[in-house]
Amino acid sequence: MNQCAGQDFEKADRRLNKKYTEYQTRLTREQKEQLRGTQLAWIKFRDKSCDFESSGVQGGSAYPMIRYGCLAEKTRARIKELEQLAACKEGDLGCPAWK
Repeated sequence: MNQCAGQDFEKADRRLNKKYTEYQTRLTREQKEQLRGTQLAWIKFRDKSCDFESSGVQGGSAYPMIRYGCLAEKTRARIKELEQLAACKEGDLGCPAWK
């Protein structure tokens, strides 16, 4: 189960990296730097949040499964955020880069 959870997270992480790279190509240099900073902060938040959320089973055999499950869930949520940004239509003033 731990191995499956790890693979699920790795799959989500690869998908996130692909979405991030695709979206980044539509941005100005300054926006790319902003997105990079945002993404690094988000990764730090995700990891710390999952550390906390899985702390109740830390040291136990279920710890990797719980932590990887948390990482995968938060990563899939971030993918949705990037997909929403990438789907902005021209004229949407709350959107950094239009479709």
